[in-house]
Amino acid sequence: MTFSYSIKSELCEFARRDFNNRNACLYGMLMFSRQFSTDNISLHTEHEGVATLFVDFINATFDEGMGISFSSTTKRNGGTLHLVTIDDENDRRTILSHFGQVNAAINSDIVTGSDECMSAFLRGAFLVSGSATDPSKEYHFEISAPSQIICDDMVRLINEQGMKVKGAVRREMPFIYIKGSEQIEDILTFMGATKSSLKLMNVKIYKDVRNRVNRTTNCETANIDKIVTASVRQVADIEYIMERKSIGLLDDELVEIAQLRLENPDLSLRELGQALSTPISRSSVNHRLTKISKIANELRTKMG
Repeated sequence: MTFSYSIKSELCEFARRDFNNRNACLYGMLMFSRQFSTDNISLHTEHEGVATLFVDFINATFDEGMGISFSSTTKRNGGTLHLVTIDDENDRRTILSHFGQVNAAINSDIVTGSDECMSAFLRGAFLVSGSATDPSKEYHFEISAPSQIICDDMVRLINEQGMKVKGAVRREMPFIYIKGSEQIEDILTFMGATKSSLKLMNVKIYKDVRNRVNRTTNCETANIDKIVTASVRQVADIEYIMERKSIGLLDDELVEIAQLRLENPDLSLRELGQALSTPISRSSVNHRLTKISKIANELRTKMG
């Protein structure tokens, strides 16, 4: 089940409980359906629950007096497409008249009466033409609009609710979209998909923790690489001095640290300092090893 499908399933359940705002939800479904005019009112969806909800809302609003056709076809990818149409022109005119639909724009009187009305209208729009990407992959929410006028109206109405959405066009099809995870959480909660919003939050928390662990691991790996590289260089300097029988150039403190480094090439500077007969700080260890490196380089210069 995709993330979009689960959102729509949750919204269908919520819409049936939200009886008082059924009209606004149905209006959202009609405005963002395939066709909404006197010539044709039809809805196409892959979610059977959405198609059933649309039929039930039409029947409940118009006393089951509408001539409705409901059919299903199998798509090439194996999915099922459900088609709902209002057959009679007089019925279509009745529906348009009921919603005061006289032009191509959204009738704001229906959706701006309260936050609940706008929530129901947005719910209906998403049910028939919305989608949301799996949050484990990326954060993306969108609703396709049947026209640029409706897209612009929808952007304005949603932004008036304090949620920031943008409009765009893809293959001549206008749509509204959101990219930020928090904004998607807000709009899902506003529509009534609180479970889906919590699921997105949990995925985001998991991704944040995983990224933090990866950053820590990468940092630790980098530190290990630095320790190993430095240790190899230090061991090479000490062995060079010993091969040239020049250990006498080192005082007792340098001899002790040199022997300890040869025996423990994997220890960090701090650990080397703590392992000495008289523990010293990391910077003091680094100072002594730097002295040894300088002596080795001077020998290399003398030896040509």
